[in-house]
Amino acid sequence: MPPCIASGYGIYVDKGDGSFDFYKLDKSGSDLALNILKNETKKDHVQLEVTGMLKGDTIQVKTLKEI
Repeated sequence: MPPCIASGYGIYVDKGDGSFDFYKLDKSGSDLALNILKNETKKDHVQLEVTGMLKGDTIQVKTLKEI
């Protein structure tokens, strides 16, 4: 959905106790995610590997790739 895409992407991390933390991808990471998802043929269960540095609740993305 365009408004969701415009706000950027993020990831949920399972804390192991039934709860999750949410981390937003920075602008370049969101752009990379959008590019991957536009070309993805799967409708669900897409897995991406994110590397970068965590600053507060935002990941400064270095690399993003499908796994």
